[in-house]
Amino acid sequence: MMGLKELLVAFGFMMIFESLMPMISPRRWKRALSLLQQVPDSAIQKLGIVGVLCGLAVIWLLQTDIASL
Repeated sequence: MMGLKELLVAFGFMMIFESLMPMISPRRWKRALSLLQQVPDSAIQKLGIVGVLCGLAVIWLLQTDIASL
């Protein structure tokens, strides 16, 4: 079972990866965000659902013996 330490490490990695683009190329990051306004809400929502499902699948695989590392 995952403890608080592992959860905080995962959160730390998420923060690092989410911050790379604005750190490396803030102009491109701002442009990407402005282009995102043109995408329909339903497409963004579907992308979010797929992301959540993929994340849950990874967690499930890591919690079971299917993905013995």
